[in-house]
Amino acid sequence: MGLRAGIAVGIVAGIAGCDCYGIRRAPSGIAEAGAGPDSGALADASDESHGRDAGDAPPDPDGGTAADAAVPGDLDGDGHAGVESGGADCDDADPEVHPFADEREEWTTEVVDEDGGQYTSIALAADGTVHITYYDKEDGALRHAFGESGGWTRETVDDDSAGAWNSLALDATGALHVTYSTPRDPELRYATNVTGSWQRQILERAGNAGPWSSIAIDADGRVHVAFQYSSSGDLGFATNASGPWTFETVDWFGWKGSYAALGLSADGSAHIAYLETWFGGAEDASVLHATNASGDWTTEEIEAHGGAPAIGIGDDGVVHVVFADRDDGLTIADDGAGAWEVGASSGLATVRNDLAVAAQGLHVVSEEAGADFDVWQDVVYSTYGSAWSRTRIDRGLYPSIALGDDGALHVAYWNRHLDELMYARRDLPDGVDQDCNGVD
Repeated sequence: MGLRAGIAVGIVAGIAGCDCYGIRRAPSGIAEAGAGPDSGALADASDESHGRDAGDAPPDPDGGTAADAAVPGDLDGDGHAGVESGGADCDDADPEVHPFADEREEWTTEVVDEDGGQYTSIALAADGTVHITYYDKEDGALRHAFGESGGWTRETVDDDSAGAWNSLALDATGALHVTYSTPRDPELRYATNVTGSWQRQILERAGNAGPWSSIAIDADGRVHVAFQYSSSGDLGFATNASGPWTFETVDWFGWKGSYAALGLSADGSAHIAYLETWFGGAEDASVLHATNASGDWTTEEIEAHGGAPAIGIGDDGVVHVVFADRDDGLTIADDGAGAWEVGASSGLATVRNDLAVAAQGLHVVSEEAGADFDVWQDVVYSTYGSAWSRTRIDRGLYPSIALGDDGALHVAYWNRHLDELMYARRDLPDGVDQDCNGVD
């Protein structure tokens, strides 16, 4: 199934052939794109960036269109004179390159598993294989899907009423490491296939440990995990860096550790972004950062009114955090100047965020906040270089993102209304400045 990025559509929850919100449910179980309603709040790949229909001819600088029979100096017949003739067409030998051409890359989406897909976590192997772990709520199981677009293999990691709050990472050998929890009476669990088959163990039962687990692997293959002790609201940290698993309480007093997101610096020091909610409510939440870079844990506040943090560390060592500012929407912060600085906000209200850091900027996938959990909610891709831009990918919840070495973006998410695990992909810009604006 391939859907253009951001087509504002619903997905049918009923029988084949229903045209609900512009998606028709095919008898084969594949959702087909239709022409659903669009709120217009986000850039949609189905619309031209200048408010024209996709089938409209692009405007000419003189007010005409590409349909004009002849434009002086237009050698490729696209309706725009080349720069050699005083026009603005930067490649007058290619009719697909001209001012106002649509340069945005498309998101394609497909169903990976038709039977569940909550709490997605996505990671890429060195050979480009996509790995996704997710929770099958109906069967109470942690699942693993792997492969690539059009060909997926699925397996069960743990079917003992577990899989919520899962987090996936791959080590240098390509072995998988997953932390997760039981949704009721939480306990922190860990699974790995480093021996060639899945081995599972309970890491921590005390304090209802396990919600909001986040895993990272250092260069030596040692495992580090951030999580919450949900009975006390403390932020916990576990590692097997010294051989046996050890546990620490990083932050306490108040309600700490919700939305814990862990990243590792090149030297192996841990950085955790998380929430502090004094009374357990989102309205009281602050975004905090904890690190053991000095040898001891230190904590500091990033933003006094935020939520849903995600963390990423660039090759330059700068720690980046994105979060949902209660007033200004999706917001960035970093410690690049030696202290935390809160930067630009996009205005997009989000519930969950995930972050991938590239040299050219930040890539964020978010679950857009809805007025009611029972209404459709969007998975939105945002990118920040010198300014924010965003595109709606699809309807869904629990999004996660991974950035390939080739620059391709990979997103996993859950279609709540059909209870399906979904996968979306967008390839890198192709190196051609299609719209002649000086930027690929």
